[in-house]
Amino acid sequence: MVRGFNAWAIALAVAVPLVGGSPTHAGQVANAGLHAPYDQTRFGSKECVTGYEHGGEGILASMPDATKVALRRWDGFAAWEYGKAWVSHPLSAGKVVECQADGASRICRTTIRPCRQWLR
Repeated sequence: MVRGFNAWAIALAVAVPLVGGSPTHAGQVANAGLHAPYDQTRFGSKECVTGYEHGGEGILASMPDATKVALRRWDGFAAWEYGKAWVSHPLSAGKVVECQADGASRICRTTIRPCRQWLR
């Protein structure tokens, strides 16, 4: 693996737009800072992308540091894909962080559905 290169996230970025729905589908985000239309659902005071999660990965010596890197990589990719309004860990949905030991390193991977404050 090349340091700083997250092939998993790039593969998702390439594959998901190919299977996306029609831009006119009801409930899709259009021209809201997103590079492509995605289905969204409102949950109380937030709206979240549905059926699509992004991932991030961090590899460092400690689990807390690896987790922070994984979350920062998710932040960067989600900000690029959706815009900064969609990057919020407290608002996000379906957050999963899994870590494992690999020798002296800890590998943490996260998957998160982007959400933003619902705009009325």
